[in-house]
Amino acid sequence: VTPPADTIGLVDYQATYAGDAAHTGSASSATEPGELLVQDTTMTTVAFATATDTEGTEDTITATVVNTAGTNISETGGGTGTVTFSVDGTDIVDCSDVALTYTALTGNTATCDFTPTPGEAGTTVAVLATYSGDAVNITSMGTGDLPVST
Repeated sequence: VTPPADTIGLVDYQATYAGDAAHTGSASSATEPGELLVQDTTMTTVAFATATDTEGTEDTITATVVNTAGTNISETGGGTGTVTFSVDGTDIVDCSDVALTYTALTGNTATCDFTPTPGEAGTTVAVLATYSGDAVNITSMGTGDLPVST
């Protein structure tokens, strides 16, 4: 079954078979149509409170998640997805499964406070934010690079 373009949510459908020379046609019951769940595509972006960070100084990382419908996908909008933040492939402590919040100004966001360690000074750390998705929104990931100075 191919849902109509730009369809999101539950789609009712009815199966039909036209038949051929050896078989008669048939159709599923109109009183019991099937349902197909069509998930919405999402995109996750990463932003930092400061353009560069200093070792030992906390920075706030913000993940913004949008879906193609442009709707509220946080818990207040009925969503259940969360965001997990990692730096250079390692999950950030206290930044796993961060709930999305929604405001008209910022959209669907999750934040994480990150403090670079002395070992990260003079490097650029790669931050990955992974949106888990939910019953109606597909998972997505966003990345960002944060230079860390001494």
